[in-house]
Amino acid sequence: MVEVSTRLLGARTRVRRRGGWILGLVTALLLFPSGAGAEQPTAVPCTPQQPCFGMAFTGSPFSPAADHDRSFNAKDNLVPRTLVINRGQSVTYHVNGVHWPAVYQTGIDDEDLNTTAVPAPGCPSGTRVNDPTGRLFQTTNCVPNGTLVTVPASVFTTPGRYLVICQIHPHFVNGMYGWIQVQ
Repeated sequence: MVEVSTRLLGARTRVRRRGGWILGLVTALLLFPSGAGAEQPTAVPCTPQQPCFGMAFTGSPFSPAADHDRSFNAKDNLVPRTLVINRGQSVTYHVNGVHWPAVYQTGIDDEDLNTTAVPAPGCPSGTRVNDPTGRLFQTTNCVPNGTLVTVPASVFTTPGRYLVICQIHPHFVNGMYGWIQVQ
């Protein structure tokens, strides 16, 4: 008889524990409907009509471990990765984070650039990629969050695929580049 009572008491305890966990979850969802107090993005949504140079509102705030899978790159990329425009059209990127945009002529790919780090005072890492071969456009320095950067229509006079990069060294070597396909 004592053994049966202990089993019943254990079952009631498990039900109470399970019920407490569910009650806590429901309370958290009611207090924080958008997800445990997480901040909502304040940057411009990225679309082909409003391309983004960086997405500072994504990813985690933690530094990646050595030999990590580059998931931190959510913040440092171009969206969309390939933008299609007509010949003679300009492109305006909304900069999210701090970046240093540059555009290279058709026929140049990311593997073609000299990625030697050179000094870049005032930029987050203090270094940049500075390969002038085939570079058609660049901003004069790092540009701050919220800046609109327009690549003039005069850059896109020939149909083809133009390489677009962030010249901040760690951004570029970790994959912050894309293309503008001119029709």
